[in-house]
Amino acid sequence: LYMPPVVPIYKDDGSYNYYNPYENAYLAYYGRAANPVSDLQNSIGQTAAISLLGNFYARYTILDGLTAKINAVTDVNQITQTFFAPNYTALGIKDEINGAAAIGNRRTDITQTEYLLSYAKSFGKHSIDALTGYTYQSTTTKFVVAKAILLGEKFEDLAEGKELPSVSRNKEGYLHSLLGRINYSFLERYNLTATYRADKSSRFSEGYKWGYFPSIGLSWNVSDEYFLKPAKAILPLLKLRLTYGEAGNQEIDFVEYEERFNISRYGGQPSYALETTTKTDLKWETTTEYNAGIDAGLFDNRITLTADIYTKNTRDLLLKTPPPLGSPTEKMQTVNIGNVENRGFELALTAYPIDRKNLQLTVSANIARNVNTITSMGKDDQLTIGEDQEQILSVGQSVGSFYGYVFEGVNPDNGDAKFANLGGDSGIDPEHDRTIIGSIQPDFTYGFSSSFTYRNLDVYLGFQGSQGNEVYNLLRRFLEGKPNDAYNMSAALLNAWTPENPSATIPRIDYVHPTPSDSRFVEDASFLRLKNLTAGYKFRFSNFKLRIFVTAQNLLTLTKYKGYDPEIASGIDLGTYPMSRTFSFGASIGF
Repeated sequence: LYMPPVVPIYKDDGSYNYYNPYENAYLAYYGRAANPVSDLQNSIGQTAAISLLGNFYARYTILDGLTAKINAVTDVNQITQTFFAPNYTALGIKDEINGAAAIGNRRTDITQTEYLLSYAKSFGKHSIDALTGYTYQSTTTKFVVAKAILLGEKFEDLAEGKELPSVSRNKEGYLHSLLGRINYSFLERYNLTATYRADKSSRFSEGYKWGYFPSIGLSWNVSDEYFLKPAKAILPLLKLRLTYGEAGNQEIDFVEYEERFNISRYGGQPSYALETTTKTDLKWETTTEYNAGIDAGLFDNRITLTADIYTKNTRDLLLKTPPPLGSPTEKMQTVNIGNVENRGFELALTAYPIDRKNLQLTVSANIARNVNTITSMGKDDQLTIGEDQEQILSVGQSVGSFYGYVFEGVNPDNGDAKFANLGGDSGIDPEHDRTIIGSIQPDFTYGFSSSFTYRNLDVYLGFQGSQGNEVYNLLRRFLEGKPNDAYNMSAALLNAWTPENPSATIPRIDYVHPTPSDSRFVEDASFLRLKNLTAGYKFRFSNFKLRIFVTAQNLLTLTKYKGYDPEIASGIDLGTYPMSRTFSFGASIGF
């Protein structure tokens, strides 16, 4: 994107062109500049992986309904990665680098053992299904990376260049779990499920390693009640559900709570840089959820409906945050910070309007809304994060809220961008004039699909949509910034303000954006995507059936978003690679 389009990719003889008259400082040395197409073709980034997955179990019936089971799983992964950037590529062109390479090996061993005891029995109108057990999971990761520079254009051996300090580490983690579950049913009409987990994780500080997570669920098959029998033809299925439960999250690195140093070399001697500071109170992230739901079937189940409303409260969020001022490290630190509440509903509806022998039509739709709110930030009222301080964590706002100036157009007199003066003082400053300018959280998400079958022909359509979510288009911010002497910019700058062209949306071409973000680059990323289209045809023979089919994925996306793809999980788009439009053809045979 940044390469000036007037610079040729190839010379007249077909070889790559490494001369760029506009590049004179950043990626050019001694008259030679990086060529992005050559980078793609000649840089090496290879991964070779070998994995071994094994599973063993033994089951023994002790008494009628009482069963013991032992399950053992092992998963071994060995990965070797090789990287090389020749001295004519962007990562290897600098004179002090002159070609860089690295080789890394990583082995991960995961073992899990389960000791389970289950009991299932029916007693007249009562039935019970119980499970208890203990599980243990161990994970060990060992890796080593060797690096070298001054390798020139070819890479055969790291010893040919100047070796850099190697990196090696051994990480170990474990998870002990005690679990229990009981299902009870009376008349197959009134149902109860209760579970309890106690988990001990090595990823947390001493005194906080254990987490305790109960849950309970109740359901009532109302349609089996005597008083609803007259309505059986209209309402053959009606089930009510209530649940409460807690769940824990331990997905952080193995030693985030310990003080850890990165080792390098300085002046020929080992040197140490603090990467992680000691955190004696790092604990489980816990989510408590309350849910009420209904399942219904109408008109001989020609229409089915599932609806849920819920509240989730997550406490002790595990987040990476900047270290406090004066900290001995500049690395992001994992801490428990704040609580978040999620409230919402989910609704799914399926209809079978046509259901004949040679003709069937099914239509489904779903919609969900979730309201995300930060309810506590611990010691801090708010925290700005991101390269441009473009996001804020603040009580009363949602996670993923964008923070910045409010763009109010272009000053017609001088071409400068105008921003809302929210502080009421004489100027615009980041302390008083920034506010919430959007959020990654959608107003609602939705989808609908349809399947159609006529004799041997079948067709499926699936759509996915999101409404009201926003994305910070960081790539657009860069491409619409002040032009420099080396790189290509956005064509939008052709409409920049001049005295003859008093644009109201694009400031003058030499205008410098303020460091914090502004609302110009927070875009509506609502979309509707044709996620899947499949068509198939069956051929029936005397001894077997043959079905041929063709599938298209991500065939069409409707959106106003100016980037490549509106579906950005983080909400920050620096040219995220778009979803591929994929076409596939296949056949299946059944005997």
